[in-house]
Amino acid sequence: MNRCLRGVVSRTDMKTEWEWVEWLRAHAGPPPRSVRATWHDDATCWSVGSESYVLSVDQFIEGYHFKRSWLSPRAIGMKAILRAVSDVLVKGARPWMLWTAVALPRTVDDSFMTPLYEGIFAGCRSVGARLVGGDTAAAPVITLSVTVLGRSERRPILRRGLRAGDVLWLTGPVGWAAAGLELLRRYRNPIYLDPQRLHEQARAVTTELNLDASHEAAVRRALRAFVRPTLPRRHQAWLRAVGRAAIDISDGLIRDLERLARVNGVVLRVSSSALRIGRAFVRLCGVLGLDPVATAAGGGEDYAWIVGTRSRVRPPGGRWPVVIGRVVEKGEPAVYLDDRRVSMGWDRFNSRE
Repeated sequence: MNRCLRGVVSRTDMKTEWEWVEWLRAHAGPPPRSVRATWHDDATCWSVGSESYVLSVDQFIEGYHFKRSWLSPRAIGMKAILRAVSDVLVKGARPWMLWTAVALPRTVDDSFMTPLYEGIFAGCRSVGARLVGGDTAAAPVITLSVTVLGRSERRPILRRGLRAGDVLWLTGPVGWAAAGLELLRRYRNPIYLDPQRLHEQARAVTTELNLDASHEAAVRRALRAFVRPTLPRRHQAWLRAVGRAAIDISDGLIRDLERLARVNGVVLRVSSSALRIGRAFVRLCGVLGLDPVATAAGGGEDYAWIVGTRSRVRPPGGRWPVVIGRVVEKGEPAVYLDDRRVSMGWDRFNSRE
């Protein structure tokens, strides 16, 4: 989740992320002719002969993206890989090679380093890619910078390409990672979340927060969504076949819909009733004092995809993906949720602790 770990205060002395991207585009100049996408896509896409390549860089920073008291070293390494790979998968490419630049405090020893890299290797194996290089350095906090190179025999699916009348699909549930983050904020003891121990850890969180035992399964699901995001790889063939544009949800459903709207110069309209907000999620949000629609629409780190297609497209089968909205028209970029214009989610530069 590209959000700070405590409250958010608006900043007036810094450009928004979008404004910085526009500034960088203007000053960097045009890319080589073979490059099809750069700044607006969170990845660089280019072609060599009949093959396409996608290169993405992502950072995972202690105190900003995670706390050491929340995640085990193995979980930190695995999550750093999965969130970085997401930007390549959503382009329709297969992750191929990865590089990690790892900076660690001098107080960290082999008892941390070994499971950290075990998590990195496990993340690479889970997506069918290989770690081939990187760098290490000392720093005040843990920082993992992951570079991912992917390739495909087809042209990549970019964020631009939407047309008026297209429909918007969502490939999986949203809001659970945000609920998991809220649980961790309220849990005062070090927990070192690990996917292999979530049953006992969910029980401890449920007990410590004085939640009814009937909430334990939802607590476990929320913690799992935060510690080990599920990437919708099973939908990639469908994405390649029908997708006109796509984006993964890292900063919140509405924020990433806004990015699609801006890149394409369109008005988007989505329905909260189409998000499939389940009863268990509503109940968990209720005991946490969260609005379930706002949490689903404005949370982050879901890593589901928003896919735009022509209007007559069949889903691949199963519960997901589902149609959540449509492209209304060309015009001033805007996102409407249930007929109300909205803007929510995380901006890296315009919010801080």
